[in-house]
This record gives sequence, structure tokens and C-alpha cells, in this order.
Amino acid sequence: MIACTLDSFCRPQRISAVCALLVLALASGCAGTAPQPEKRSFAFWPAYPDDPHILFLASYDHNTDLEPKTSNFDQMLYGSDAAKEKNLVDHPYGVAMWNGRIYVCDTHSPSVVILDLRKRQIFLMAANVDNAMRTPVAIAAADDGWKYVADNTGGTISVFDPNDAFVRQFGHKGFTPVGLAVFGNRLYAADYKANHVEIFDRTTGQSLGYIGSLGLKEGQMVGPLGIAVDAQGNVYISEVLNDRVQKFSPDGKFLGKFGQVGDQPGTFTRPKHMAVDRDGVIYVVDTAFQNVQMFDQQFHPLMFFGSPGNHPGAMDMPAGITVHEGDLDIFKDRIPAAFEPLRLVVVTNQYSSRISVYAMGQLRAGHTVEELQASKSMVPLGLTTSRPSVKQGGELPPGASTMPSGH
Repeated sequence: MIACTLDSFCRPQRISAVCALLVLALASGCAGTAPQPEKRSFAFWPAYPDDPHILFLASYDHNTDLEPKTSNFDQMLYGSDAAKEKNLVDHPYGVAMWNGRIYVCDTHSPSVVILDLRKRQIFLMAANVDNAMRTPVAIAAADDGWKYVADNTGGTISVFDPNDAFVRQFGHKGFTPVGLAVFGNRLYAADYKANHVEIFDRTTGQSLGYIGSLGLKEGQMVGPLGIAVDAQGNVYISEVLNDRVQKFSPDGKFLGKFGQVGDQPGTFTRPKHMAVDRDGVIYVVDTAFQNVQMFDQQFHPLMFFGSPGNHPGAMDMPAGITVHEGDLDIFKDRIPAAFEPLRLVVVTNQYSSRISVYAMGQLRAGHTVEELQASKSMVPLGLTTSRPSVKQGGELPPGASTMPSGH
């Protein structure tokens, strides 16, 4: 157990110091009769009595978590297989969300699994397209609905239209994309073996340039994997073999860095995919810590959520993350009256094959944390110091070497 637990990491005074960036300022209580405490239990981070900012909403492990269970009549028609529970994804990695659908890369299958949360249906992307993908590891969805899937075995990026139909591929010899991010007409691809980020025109597939090179200095990289862009188009890159995150301008100018190997908040052991929300909050998945750490634009650690175990919202070797603005109404029945959700956060877990959905938000004006007392023991405190070896399954991108190659 790490010395710095949620109690010391996420006290209200720590959050208040950066509330302008997080948009987590809380309004004063309204006059009148105080609301009664919520009787139902919810899993929040930070834990009670701190003000809640992350709420666990749902997890999807099997087909029956989303699609309705088959009736006895269906079993009579289609046999016992109709009633069997099946994993939604064998080995989930990269993830994206668009228009009520969650898109999950399955590194054990040449496909992307689509979870349509509104229709409660499951689809496969490019299921009938030969050689569309071999090992999908990352996916990015643009605001206009076009999707881009990185295949680090095939060395390609596959392009899909807003209706999820396969359109084309582009790439080049020696290309090993493991992370993707979209901003405007630019597509940024983290190339794991080349130790740089390649910039493409997403409409033509033409290469526009590179960010970074092999090395440990500022602006250089060792094992780039996660990549995200903020509202201004700045690019953030996590280095799984160098335990840090670097920030660049849209054209590749080095702007700053944070993180190092360690077992304290603000340090990393195996940072994987990452995301930045429209308020500038930075989310970084750490597979060894089995959580997601959140940072402000000055790179100060704000809080973390997730921990190993069997409690609601627990993580089991997390890898992928996406932050989604919208579709909160899908989960309206799972959000207590005292909590105001701002956006959705989706995290994939490699070992449990679980896709978990959380809401990032704040205490609603006129409500108090005492209304959520039933939730005060729902999640454990602290981080884990577990440090899986890089040789264990799933620790590095499929097919990646533990020793990076040069340009």
C-alpha cells in the first residue's frame, strides 16, 4: 500500500486549489429542509467524506450484460448456445466512444467490437472485410463520426465512415502504430518501434511529418504508446518504457513533461493510453497501479480512481481509456440526485475482459456528501505497488519488443 492514500491525495482543499481548471467548484447549500441521504449505494472516488468526482456507472463483461437474455422459446429454436454467456471482448485494449456506441479493440481478434448502448446490441466492425485488420490496438473517433483503427501487426491504419463501413487503409513499411488521436484533419499516430509520433492528413493518408525521436531528453521518446489532444490541438504522449508524459504543440514543439518511475501519486510504473477532456484535465491509465491518475494543465496530480479487487469499479490490468462528452442520459437511472455528471469515462481491462464506464462530475448545488453516506465503504483506499514484469502477457502492445528500435 502506498503511503499517500485517497485521504491525503484528494482532500477537498487539494481539489479546491485547482477547481478553476477542473470546473469542480461547488455552490453553497440552499436554504430549507436538507435532502435525505441516498439509501442506494454508489461507488465514488474520492471516497466519503471527500467530495465525489468520479462515479462508477456500469461494466460490460459478457454479451448478456448488454443484450437481453434469451427466452425459453429461443433456446428451443436455437439450442443451448443461445443461452450461453460469452465474453464481449477476449482482450480489450484501445477504446473510443461516439454517438452512444463504445468501440473496443480486441487484440486477440482481427476486429473491433461495437457496443451500441442505446439499442443494447453488439456488432463487429469490418467482420466481413478481408485483411481489414490483424491486431487492432487503438481507435480514434473524430467529431464527424469517422473512425481510425491502428493495427500494429499489419502496420496500417484502417479508416471507417460514420456508418462504421470500411473505406480504406494507409501506412508504410516498418510502421507500428499503437496509439491514435484526431484533431481537425490531422491524425496523430504513436509509432512504438520508431519512437516517434507520425502526423497524417486523415482525409488522404499523406504523411505530414513527425514528432520526437529515440532518446531520454525533452522532446525525445522511449516506447510512446498513449496519445491524446486537447481543445487547442496540443498533443500529449505517454511513454510506457520511460514512465512519463510529454506535451507538444500541434506542430511538434516541446511544451512540457511530467512523471517518472515511482510508487507515489504523480509517478508511473506502466502508463498506457491516455485522454484529455475539454476542460483540460489529463487522464493517464497505469497498468501496474491498476488505476487512472488525473492531472491539471500545470501537471499537478488531482486525484486517481480505480484499484484492484472485486468491488464496483475495480480494475484488472487497465489499458485503454476515452473521455466522452455527451450521452449521459443513457445512464440517468444510475446517477444519484446529489451528483452532477459532466462527462463519461470508459476504461478497458485486459485480464478481466471488462469494459467499465464512469462519470466525471461534481456534487450538485444544494446537496451534501452526507446524502451519499451509503456509499462511504464502496471502494478501498490507496494504490497498489504491484509491478508486473514487461514479459507478462499484455504488458506491452502485442508484438512489441521490450527493447525499442531506432529510426
